[in-house]
Amino acid sequence: MWVFSKESMPQHASHWITPLLALAAVAPARSQEPGDGPGKADLLDQLLEEFETGSDLEYGGRNAILSLHGFLQLEFRDADGDVSSFDLHHANLLFDVAVNEHTDARLEFEWEHGAGKVEMDQVFLDYHPWDAAGPSFILGRFYAPFGVERHVWFPPVNLAVTRPLVMREVVPGSWYESGAMVRYSAEAASGIFLVETALSNGLGPALTTSVRAARQEQDSNQNKMLSGRLGWSHASGFGVGLSGAAGKHDPAGTQSYRFLGADASLDLEAVQLVGEWVQSEMDDPAAPGDSRGGTGWYLQAYAPLVDSQGGAELGAFVRADSVDPDRDIRDSADRDAVSIGLRWVPAAHLSFKLEYQAVSHDHPGPHANGDTIWFEAVLDF
Repeated sequence: MWVFSKESMPQHASHWITPLLALAAVAPARSQEPGDGPGKADLLDQLLEEFETGSDLEYGGRNAILSLHGFLQLEFRDADGDVSSFDLHHANLLFDVAVNEHTDARLEFEWEHGAGKVEMDQVFLDYHPWDAAGPSFILGRFYAPFGVERHVWFPPVNLAVTRPLVMREVVPGSWYESGAMVRYSAEAASGIFLVETALSNGLGPALTTSVRAARQEQDSNQNKMLSGRLGWSHASGFGVGLSGAAGKHDPAGTQSYRFLGADASLDLEAVQLVGEWVQSEMDDPAAPGDSRGGTGWYLQAYAPLVDSQGGAELGAFVRADSVDPDRDIRDSADRDAVSIGLRWVPAAHLSFKLEYQAVSHDHPGPHANGDTIWFEAVLDF
């Protein structure tokens, strides 16, 4: 990650980045009246000095004038019944900007499959007028506040190669929405409560055939989706959450959908556990009874095996998946899977993962994606 900030900067060659530092120097880091604080030339000198000394910051850090970071993900996939292939699955570039002490912005550009698909996943303004003592208001395009897998799908922080089946086939996975969201956390004697709620465009008419294709740029009807999650976490490492979403998906605004989800996690240091259960219901005139629904769950465990003081780590993971995209139809889409693998981090910002996924189809039918071997290399900065 490259961060241009008053507080700290990592070390990198500076000969080509000076123009960006100059741009950062004129961007306000705090709300100031004209004439307050150092002049532009003094601030640029300060930024360059800190840039030369450098220090490490957490991936995706905040409170910076300009933070530029991202990741590259190269995969090799060999699946039964399909062609083995290398794939530059993701190349993402994220800009985080601290407009002032109460306002941040994020812009995320995503190139998938070697630029076969290009889009902006997140573009939002985060206004937090009371800092940690009050709610944060998010406006723009963001991930819908549903479940917890949305926080860890990024390859640098995903402990496995693949993502849970249910989070891609019952709900849209990295589910971007355009609208407004409120996030508020409060500490209590029993732990920390987190409330997230959003009003957004919602999913579109493709929902009855593909939940991921139902994500839309602009709304197809006059109705808006209400979504949210209520979470609680304890200092012991235990956390639970309940999520929900509801809206209309057809252009006429007469056909509804509803999602319900529950999640739990436990961090015991020696092993990390996380699981989610999701259920969907939607109106579908083409289905028996004019409606259909799906369900699924996953449970994942990760255990560090070797953890050195220099940051290198070797860990093992296992995940069990079950998905039924349409409970009224018994076909090859109903399946269970078990994934096992290793994750090796030889140095900061670099990881390699090996995964074997065994798939059990509950019913016969065409299914190209059977048992699969995955290899992944991820570089983040």
